[in-house]
Amino acid sequence: MGFVPFISKLDAPLLKLDKLSVFTVTHSFGGTHFWGGIGGGKTSSAHILAGAYLRAGFGGYVSAVKPGTIPQWKQGYAPKHGRASSIILLDENEGFNFLRYEMARSGIEGIGTVVETLMRVIDMARSASATASKRGGEAFWDDSSRNCLRYTLPLLYSATGTLTIPDIIRFITTAPTSHQEAESAEWQRNSFFFKILKLATGQPRVRMQVAALQNAVEFWRNQWPAIPDKTRGNIVITITAALDRFNHGRLKRFFCDKTTVVPELAFTGAVLVDAKPTLTWNEDGIIAQQLFKFFFQRSVLSRNSLEEKHRQRPLFLWCDEAQETVNSYDHEFLGLTRESRCAFTAHTSPKLAAIRRASPH
Repeated sequence: MGFVPFISKLDAPLLKLDKLSVFTVTHSFGGTHFWGGIGGGKTSSAHILAGAYLRAGFGGYVSAVKPGTIPQWKQGYAPKHGRASSIILLDENEGFNFLRYEMARSGIEGIGTVVETLMRVIDMARSASATASKRGGEAFWDDSSRNCLRYTLPLLYSATGTLTIPDIIRFITTAPTSHQEAESAEWQRNSFFFKILKLATGQPRVRMQVAALQNAVEFWRNQWPAIPDKTRGNIVITITAALDRFNHGRLKRFFCDKTTVVPELAFTGAVLVDAKPTLTWNEDGIIAQQLFKFFFQRSVLSRNSLEEKHRQRPLFLWCDEAQETVNSYDHEFLGLTRESRCAFTAHTSPKLAAIRRASPH
């Protein structure tokens, strides 16, 4: 993809609404929401706005519920408005290893950001599950899971120089459940946890700060075994059941293997079309699109810290049937889209949205 020219003037008109009114670049950053029933004309109206964004050189991300959304952008909107070369399909030929991406951004000193990302992954996997149900004391389980990850990730990264989903699961599931087990020679020979702890404290690939290492050792030596068995078991299940989705199949291939695409490609004018429609990928599609959407949103907000020349291109986030990919980060993102020069455009069918609210998927 070559350089894509773009309109940088905020008062530049994108559309003429009537003889006196125009829709400008700045107006687009205020957000646009199309409501309507199935066959109500949302797509027909939205294509006018999509064309305006493309002609103006916007980069962006498109989430897709219906399979037809993909050719609509690739064979329809993009070539019609001179942007055929800008389309990148996020299909099974591409990959985005989100843990490597996070560690490249944050490093061991920013491990808290990676912990919060995994908490969002857990929340997305839980909300997308067909058997999802609200537990009492949800905040307690979230805080307990977060605490467990906070003392898992630094040790793993210190010992191995990388983070993987299988290692996170193995570390937590092989942690000692009592002081007696921790002192057992047989447990030490067979425990992945013990191997990692020994490397992190003796032969680290990446050295932790002394205080952070001491806190982690204290947690696993004294605090973790002291948690009641049933509570500890629920914490382990909360984390591992959600993350295990990324140990298999399509989610593993896209999110845990190679990295060929990153959200920041949109800053150069790329239009990232998520070719994992939720109607065919089902729960995997919901998780995949919510996750990449979150990374796109966060990269857009982070763009504010870059040099001015890297913040000029207008961007868009396009959510087809937005109720499928709504997440807890949307509220924060919507409050900052104007400053971040990003147009948030959503389509929602009220009937489908009601079904979504009534069903935990």
